[in-house]
Amino acid sequence: MSEFSIKLIIILIPGIIATKIVWMLTSNQNNSKFNFIISAILYGVFSYLLFQIVSFIGIYSLLNFIFNTHYNYTSLKIWGLNSHKIYYDEVMWASFFSIIVGLLITLSDNYKILNKFAKKLRISNKFGDENLYSYFLNSKEIDYVYIRNIKNNITYYGRVNAYSENKTDCEIVLLEVSIYRYEDSILLYEVDQIYLSFNRSELIIEHSLKKEKIND
Repeated sequence: MSEFSIKLIIILIPGIIATKIVWMLTSNQNNSKFNFIISAILYGVFSYLLFQIVSFIGIYSLLNFIFNTHYNYTSLKIWGLNSHKIYYDEVMWASFFSIIVGLLITLSDNYKILNKFAKKLRISNKFGDENLYSYFLNSKEIDYVYIRNIKNNITYYGRVNAYSENKTDCEIVLLEVSIYRYEDSILLYEVDQIYLSFNRSELIIEHSLKKEKIND
């Protein structure tokens, strides 16, 4: 591995941190190696820019006051990629700001801030990048749901606790669960918690506005 490659990996640490945060906290399904590299570069630039902006508005004065140091504001040396020296202090500070960048991007993605803004401007009606399964269950109104497995003649009724998905299957955990026979809604049994894994084409999920059992 060349010296330039090692330097590039080190200065991309903030972008890698931000990308890992975003991918862990969002429902992004296109987690390819190529997208990881592009995201790490982009989020890394955001992290260094945020560090540069905060530095410009007075963080060095605050550090001088708290730690009795003698920092002076200058443009980040990290922008000079032709330099052979690695400025570890800038990488460290950018890594700190990468946590903020990752959380802000996660907030924007989960609450669809950009999509809502575009919708208000009548630019786009697209709700986001994830499929409707994640979009539906991520809605703040979702609490109790009916999950109907017509193939196996079963209806599950309970509170959504957690969910995940991949390209073929969906997983969901329900709390306070009542299990019914689908064809006649006869209560079979009740459990405190249940884990379900299913093919996305096998089930129907319905939202209930309040806790109410089928035979109520």
